[in-house]
Amino acid sequence: MYMKQLLKDGGKEALRQLFGLQKPRGGRIVLTRYAFRKMNEYKLDVETLENAFRHGRQTRVGKIIHKYARYSIGLYYKRMEPSLRNLGQMETTYLITTCWKGR
Repeated sequence: MYMKQLLKDGGKEALRQLFGLQKPRGGRIVLTRYAFRKMNEYKLDVETLENAFRHGRQTRVGKIIHKYARYSIGLYYKRMEPSLRNLGQMETTYLITTCWKGR
């Protein structure tokens, strides 16, 4: 049973690397007021932004673009450092500073 699971996991990892797929990004996302305003301006929702953040391609540090069939979603983000009172909570939080919708 263990060997079967090991081979299955190894096969998935080999395919992921072969085709350039990446694991979804983890962590919690938080929107700034500006990002929330832009999200509404482009008629996007939080689920779409979260999907773009988790599965999009990082073009440079702090910038992610996710391409769909007829449009793309882009966003800038910053990694937030945990405060002293939240050190027990180890989940990484990302602050989405702005977003946009393009062709």
